[in-house]
Amino acid sequence: MIPTSQDVPIVTIAAVAGATQPLQTGHSPLDSIHLLPEPPPVLTEVPATPATPPATTPRATIPDDKPVHAPSMEAVRTPAPRPKPEWTPPPVSAPSTPQRPRAAPAFAMLPAIWRWTVWAVRWTAIVFGIWLATVLLLIGLFRFVDPPASMLMLTKQLAGETLEHEWVPLDQVAIALRRAVVTSEDAKFCRHWGFDLGEIRAAMRANEGFGRGASTITQQLAKNLFLWPGKSYVRKALEVPLTLAIEATWPKRRILEVYLNIAEWGPGIFGAQAASHYYFNKQVSSATDREAALLAVSLPNPIARDASDPDPAIARRAATLQTRMRVAGISYCVLGPTPRAQANH
Repeated sequence: MIPTSQDVPIVTIAAVAGATQPLQTGHSPLDSIHLLPEPPPVLTEVPATPATPPATTPRATIPDDKPVHAPSMEAVRTPAPRPKPEWTPPPVSAPSTPQRPRAAPAFAMLPAIWRWTVWAVRWTAIVFGIWLATVLLLIGLFRFVDPPASMLMLTKQLAGETLEHEWVPLDQVAIALRRAVVTSEDAKFCRHWGFDLGEIRAAMRANEGFGRGASTITQQLAKNLFLWPGKSYVRKALEVPLTLAIEATWPKRRILEVYLNIAEWGPGIFGAQAASHYYFNKQVSSATDREAALLAVSLPNPIARDASDPDPAIARRAATLQTRMRVAGISYCVLGPTPRAQANH
């Protein structure tokens, strides 16, 4: 509050007249001034600023006619839903080198390996069955029809070699050459059914496997006519059914006749007639015992052995074969007439 004039104390001062009177000795003029007490300090009242109430969330107005229910504990415990974060595309990075996939365990590939194996075996069996059926049909056909060429001859032609070949019936082949070839290549030709078990056992004891020494004329015919050259156990296995089929359908004379006409006697020289012309410049029907022996001993390696100019080793073998030809003789299965000659008579 602001003080008024009534509240302010008034200082009374002695009368002027009295002041004019001389002061008593020993007293100061100030002693005559009576001082009143000091007035209280003037206080100015400053209006107080009203305090701002704390911000509160406005509450929903509830009508007076509706009762207010306290929230349940489940509602209190349920957290408020969080706002879903906005989707942001991933940062685009430079393409990296693709990594190789990790190899699957070995056992995980067993089903696939089994399927491929079954598939390969099935198709191998199908192809082998078709090939075997075709070869068996050709064996039946070549029993009466002269084969125009052998598999070995076709292989040589594909390699670019020039071949000399002339077919002659067995009756036009000198008996000396027939005897020399049978004695040198297959002494039991007329007595076995395609396989010489004694020679096979002897070759296996000598660690030679199923070499040429164990092969009969029928086996060599099956190889030259339908299979490929070279040593192979697969080829030897395929020779078995072909040899049995030839022995079952062809007579011995027909086997020897086809063999002498498709055998290789030199580089590009096939057949006894072409060999006789190439080495001795004569017909095969007029071959001597010496010439027949030289031709027979050159059959195991016709490329390296020359029947017209033999080295000392080949000459000795030919002489030994001539002796064996006179001692061993020959069976009627080779000397008798051919089936076509019998039909002509």
